[in-house]
Amino acid sequence: MPDERLKRVKEIDVLWIKNGKVEYSFEVENSTNITEAIIRGSNIEYETNRFIVIPKRRFKLLHKKFEEPMIKDRIQKEKWDVITYEQVDELLDRKVVKVEDLVDMAKAIDKQIEQKKL
Repeated sequence: MPDERLKRVKEIDVLWIKNGKVEYSFEVENSTNITEAIIRGSNIEYETNRFIVIPKRRFKLLHKKFEEPMIKDRIQKEKWDVITYEQVDELLDRKVVKVEDLVDMAKAIDKQIEQKKL
């Protein structure tokens, strides 16, 4: 990976690395630019699991960003998922958390976004 790309990847909030590869990346966006999060995550050159973690109050902004053609294409191509702070809180209450739990939560949000309920 070129140095400039590696520098951007290192700016990602949370990287789950296994066998020298990023298996999961998490961008936590409380008040920062969602577009920048997507740009940082897009510097991972291979298929991986990408998540944006946001508070529910930012869903309208997120949805608006996801409707921009360039961003929409990137989100779909790289299969970004979204989870909320509230969902993370719910996971913290469990004794055992599996990666699949995150994926299931993200799918539920994706469905709500598609139906424009968020």
